[in-house]
Amino acid sequence: MARSHLWEVKRGYWSHARHALGLSFRLIHLGLAGMVHAFIPSAYRTTMSTGVDRIKHLIWQDQQRIRRKKRNG
Repeated sequence: MARSHLWEVKRGYWSHARHALGLSFRLIHLGLAGMVHAFIPSAYRTTMSTGVDRIKHLIWQDQQRIRRKKRNG
């Protein structure tokens, strides 16, 4: 039987929803900043690179949390 995604990521429904929506809104914000930056290069000069680094760090932290929970049973 296939395992539930929520079980795999060791989250409840609302915790998962909050995490997924938080990342989604950050990505939308970065996409909009990137579009403005494309036409006005002086605007949002570091927003995308800083934001992508932050999202990468958040995903890494979540992966570490999942690994710890799997180890601890």
